[in-house]
Amino acid sequence: MGYKESFDQWKEFYIADYKPNLTENVIEEPVENPITHKTEFVKFTLMKAMEIGYISEYLADRVRTAMMKANLTGESPAAGLHDLIIQEIELRDRTIIDMVFGKNAPAHAAPEKAPDTWWAEEGMK
Repeated sequence: MGYKESFDQWKEFYIADYKPNLTENVIEEPVENPITHKTEFVKFTLMKAMEIGYISEYLADRVRTAMMKANLTGESPAAGLHDLIIQEIELRDRTIIDMVFGKNAPAHAAPEKAPDTWWAEEGMK
């Protein structure tokens, strides 16, 4: 089983077990795009933030760690993901910059499949 499949399975179990607010905004603030050097007001939901785990195994581990740490400390998973995303933007991770600032989703995104959960049926990925 590859990391994308294992991350996908973890994500499904995490959502089913912890029932996070998938529409909660992880980022809802002005952020400077390091590519264009323009400040844009960004809204980025928890569900979109979880998609970062499909980019690489390294980011999948960071997403899982941030979210599980938040649950163990009683915090919202959005706080840890916020910090992760801002750090990656500052490091000029082009894939994350494109995701956050509204470019197309990365080519490594989750494989398409028939909706089998309530959040997939609602159009949330």
